[in-house]
Amino acid sequence: MSFFFLTLMAITLLDAGARASAFSLGRIQTVSSDGSLDVIRNPAILASHRENNGVGFIVLAAPFHEHRYGYDAYRSSWLTSFRARDRRYTAGGIRLSYIKKISGGAIGFALDTDNAQGAEYYRYAKTYTSLNAADQNIFTMKGSNLTVSPRLVISLGKMVAGNHAVGAQLSLGYTQAGDRYLFSSLLNSTVDQRHHADKKTDGMNAEASLGYSYRDALSQAGIMVRSGRFLLKRTKIHYTHAEFTSSLFFAGSVSEPQHLKYDRGLSIVAGGYRKLTSFVAVALRIPGDVVLFLMLKINRRS
Repeated sequence: MSFFFLTLMAITLLDAGARASAFSLGRIQTVSSDGSLDVIRNPAILASHRENNGVGFIVLAAPFHEHRYGYDAYRSSWLTSFRARDRRYTAGGIRLSYIKKISGGAIGFALDTDNAQGAEYYRYAKTYTSLNAADQNIFTMKGSNLTVSPRLVISLGKMVAGNHAVGAQLSLGYTQAGDRYLFSSLLNSTVDQRHHADKKTDGMNAEASLGYSYRDALSQAGIMVRSGRFLLKRTKIHYTHAEFTSSLFFAGSVSEPQHLKYDRGLSIVAGGYRKLTSFVAVALRIPGDVVLFLMLKINRRS
């Protein structure tokens, strides 16, 4: 377990009962609150919600990456050159949630993505050139990859006794990944070979979780046990191949039988939160981090 300290400053107009949000505490999963977005966290936290209805959303920014590189080599009789370029885009992430208070607790629904990036898109191109006194060869490889993974999360939290609450959560998701690949070869400015492949992988997945939460005026503790993810997956590839110098042409498709896969193992996440003074609190996540939260309060009148 690794530890690091993160100090956060927040200005609020709330009274002395104010608490740090889970998002500001390094997106801690088992304690504190993010309002209706608690649907995708420890389900036991839902039991402490006071509002009859709640709606929330959060949008996460996405990075962009572009990389270029190359080299050249020279000798008395030939020249080689290699150029490569790749771009990566991510659509960021968006989380939408709704929570409704019921007798003794609350129930909630959320839509989000099963990874931090949301949708990911990757595109690349590589070119290799070889020149000598007799021949000119150019090999080009191009490809792209797109992955999306939306999911629906259903959570239920109930108070069981005093400050103790339990919860259950079910996550149902869909994943699709597409790969496109193109290879072409030119000999003396004439297309010699060409190969294309289109691969598609999709699947349905499910994961269940149980949670526990304790909460009083100064502290919180929580634990969440995830069953691991079960994935029903299938893959299909369409391809074409041509060798023009030998008049060889063929196309076809291959597929992998649909199969069930346990691709994410059992996991346990725990955490605690303690208010030390009116403006200092500390939170612990296992496995994870220790977060120190400093909160500056401003009187409503001033």
